[in-house]
Amino acid sequence: MNGFYLIRAAYVFICWGILIVPVLTASSAIQFHASLMLFYLPLGLDYWKHQPKDSHDQWRKNVGIILPSALFCVFLIITIISNEVSLSWMLSGYWKYPIWLLSGFFVFLALRDLISFSSEAELASREITKDNQRERAFNWRKENDERLAHYRHTKTKHHIAKQSRKSPKKKRRR
Repeated sequence: MNGFYLIRAAYVFICWGILIVPVLTASSAIQFHASLMLFYLPLGLDYWKHQPKDSHDQWRKNVGIILPSALFCVFLIITIISNEVSLSWMLSGYWKYPIWLLSGFFVFLALRDLISFSSEAELASREITKDNQRERAFNWRKENDERLAHYRHTKTKHHIAKQSRKSPKKKRRR
């Protein structure tokens, strides 16, 4: 089992549980929408860096990026509009509870990630990816060092050639 995804699943579940507090006690629509935006934004950013090897996991990654980002934008627009127009109907429980329950979908996604990304094949795939990234970084440093050495050598040769062309001139005093 992968420790990162276990902690991540527990974190998403706890945050989803804490999200019920604004549902029960929010006195303005802005408080409720801000809480939802703070719940959705980290989820979208976390899914952004995933590199799944299976096509089903790739689908879940795309849903994990698009859905929280879209919901974040929707609630941001509603928050901006609610500053201009009274949206007191958004504070009724008829809207808040279903939105909170639908946010529980991300708890399900976190648990699916825990299960699928903790498999032996996925862990081996991540090790290969990590090794490839380290090798690319090493090769980049090596190529960069070779370029620097070339330019240092070229500069030195150019400097010597430039100095040899100059003949020492004596300054005349008048």
